[in-house]
Amino acid sequence: MKLRGASLLRRMRQHGRGCGESHSIWSGILAFLRSDSDGGAIVETALIMPIYLLILTGMLSTVMALYAYQQLDLATFTAAQNVGISRVSNAPDPCQVAVQSVTTGLAGYNTANITYSLWIVQLLNGNTTRVGPFTGQGSSFSCSGTAEGDGAFALSLAKGQPLTLQLSYPYTWLPIWMSQKTGTFTTIETIYVN
Repeated sequence: MKLRGASLLRRMRQHGRGCGESHSIWSGILAFLRSDSDGGAIVETALIMPIYLLILTGMLSTVMALYAYQQLDLATFTAAQNVGISRVSNAPDPCQVAVQSVTTGLAGYNTANITYSLWIVQLLNGNTTRVGPFTGQGSSFSCSGTAEGDGAFALSLAKGQPLTLQLSYPYTWLPIWMSQKTGTFTTIETIYVN
């Protein structure tokens, strides 16, 4: 180990021998100059880094979850709009219109895990009736048919009425504290059919 200022100390000691200065002052100065304080930063870093990484991972996990939720909500809104617009073109299966819209909107997601629920309010003989929920998961979500109570029939009579689409998607958070947390994001959008 290299001593800082050791030559200076030797000169000070040689000049101060006859001055009556105490030996403890010199040994204190020499001990201070010999001490290496670079290890203190390493110890502080080792103590603080786990806490810092925990906070950083938690923030990153929260931001990623909020982003995923926002994407799911936007896909739900777009799919609900597309289902409402499909009334004009007499789509044979409004539920499949929702599936296609969500699949396009959530390209990086495993859309087979998405659970769909669709409610349509129809105006039949002057009375409003809520039809549904039509439920399903992934590409098997279907509500085709032209009989009363089917999705295509209800949508054809839903002009000016509310249509509600709900999507649920399982989400896995980043591992914090050595645990893998999962949850389900659920978004609901209601639009009025044109």
